[in-house]
Amino acid sequence: MLLFLFTKMGLASQGSLREADAKAALLYNFAKFTTWPQGAFETPGSPLIIGVIGAHQFGRALQPFEGKRVKGRTIEIRFFKDAGDYTKSHILFCDIASADQFHQLLDELELEENHVLTVGDLGQFAANGGILGIKFRGDRLALELNLQAAKRARIFLSENLIRLTEKVN
Repeated sequence: MLLFLFTKMGLASQGSLREADAKAALLYNFAKFTTWPQGAFETPGSPLIIGVIGAHQFGRALQPFEGKRVKGRTIEIRFFKDAGDYTKSHILFCDIASADQFHQLLDELELEENHVLTVGDLGQFAANGGILGIKFRGDRLALELNLQAAKRARIFLSENLIRLTEKVN
């Protein structure tokens, strides 16, 4: 699994994949390396929801992952323009324009109650309270991790994923 993640990251750094494809692959792989607490899913057969809030930068990049299974759950992709039922997402890509907007979104998410893995590419995303920030350093993808935010959301990230990140707190 990690080889797939590294491969996608390496290809993105070489320009073989569009940035949106690389980010979509990361979201899918984050699902493989994350464990949610009891109660994060309504039923044992509930889907794992990957949501995107804000501008729709992914185009069709997430389509190949719709309907795939991870940890016995079918992946469902949802897009939200503004306020919506994005608290039902298990992974939420936050395509937010400013830190102020992101802080408002975090307040609405109530991570302690909803157990959402927040991911974004806003500068200082993890430092501003998001869990996983995606950045390009030169021509390479890099991940930043806010472990305190993950603990607040009561989600468990595998050591294999944590080792790939730079910790911001």
